[in-house]
Amino acid sequence: TCGTLPLPQPWGGAMPVPVRRLGRRAWDAALDDDRRHSIVVIDVRNAYESAIGAMVGALRPPMRATSEFGPWLVHTALPALLEKRAKCKTTPSAAGDDDDEPRTRPIDVLLYCTGGVRCEGAAPLVLRAAAALGAPGLVGSVGILDGGLVRYLQAVEADGSGAEDASTRGRFHGRLFVFDPRVSVAGPRPVLPGRENACRACGAPGVADYASASSSGETTTTTTPHPETTAEVPATVMPASVARRRHRCARCRVLILVCDACRHRRWAAGRRGDPAAAPDPLLCAECEEAPGR
Repeated sequence: TCGTLPLPQPWGGAMPVPVRRLGRRAWDAALDDDRRHSIVVIDVRNAYESAIGAMVGALRPPMRATSEFGPWLVHTALPALLEKRAKCKTTPSAAGDDDDEPRTRPIDVLLYCTGGVRCEGAAPLVLRAAAALGAPGLVGSVGILDGGLVRYLQAVEADGSGAEDASTRGRFHGRLFVFDPRVSVAGPRPVLPGRENACRACGAPGVADYASASSSGETTTTTTPHPETTAEVPATVMPASVARRRHRCARCRVLILVCDACRHRRWAAGRRGDPAAAPDPLLCAECEEAPGR
């Protein structure tokens, strides 16, 4: 589920506005709309999923479980949307009334997840939370990506993912996290470097996946300079099993990203067997920012 909220009753009744289901082309058209300054895109997936791939400009909740979505809406997203709406003014009324003051424009919210299931629970939660918090006019409409990113990327591939036309390649950048042994699949565009995909050891942005880019072979050799030193990592052979290893937060055990240079450095330090050279445990961003959580 998408979590529960300590909000006033009643919760029943019809949705204040209908929830629209958008296919790939309708989704992209909504993002290209001239009123896009009043559109907010929300990624309903967990942080470890959106870290390796997301829609450009989407809000990405720093959550480790879907149950955290509701509290994030109340404490972070809705206040941000209220501030955004205050800055989005419409033109004076075309009906010819005496009120020439610009009116605030409702926000159009677009939601997406992996297959669309989580959006089914998140959409009514967005509407009910806005109404219960005293801002029923905050959200003008809610749209969900029908079939989620899986169907969206299938449609992009069918249209020709190698095309030069940017619109043909879709709006998703990076890799799609999947809940099977593959862990992730490549998308039509590379990941955009940012704090969400920074290496948890050195902070270098743009780590594209939870396994090394060199994990497909039997072994991998690297001489990548490490960001913390001017010296290159000695050229040694790292087993493919190490390259494929997926690092996890030492506290909450969620998946974390580690760049190839740090992956090699940490493996080499452990290989020497010197306790003094053992690398420090790594934490996810949420555990690092909230130590007592």
